[in-house]
Amino acid sequence: MKSNLEILNNKQNINKLEHFVESFSDQVCLDSALSGVLLVVSDRIFEIACSAGANETLNLQINSQTDCLWCNWYLGKDSFNKVQRWMEDNTDSMLYRLANNWVWNDDDFLLGFEILNPSLSQQLSVNRRHQLMGYLGNNKKHARST
Repeated sequence: MKSNLEILNNKQNINKLEHFVESFSDQVCLDSALSGVLLVVSDRIFEIACSAGANETLNLQINSQTDCLWCNWYLGKDSFNKVQRWMEDNTDSMLYRLANNWVWNDDDFLLGFEILNPSLSQQLSVNRRHQLMGYLGNNKKHARST
């Protein structure tokens, strides 16, 4: 599922952002941990973008995939520069630990990142393991019968 929010970078819009993230979380049935990570990372990026001072339109796109969320922030030039500088100066920030695969595109003022869903990844791994065991088990039975 893909969802999109367009919002001005002023602090009065933080409630709109939080409502959007919570609504998306409900629609795709995210667990509370993953929903919380998405909210924390989105709020922090928005706060940094707001500190740029310019009234720029920001666009957040969230794409729910099988075992992760992919988020794209299309920022205005001033907001993009402010967020990028902050991230470069704070490489030990919790943002780097909460999200993975950070992508910067200077041409489009795009910041993208991935949030992994470990519970879904583990569940998929268990399903794959059962499929493999079933396949191997069937082959062993078949091999014994010949």
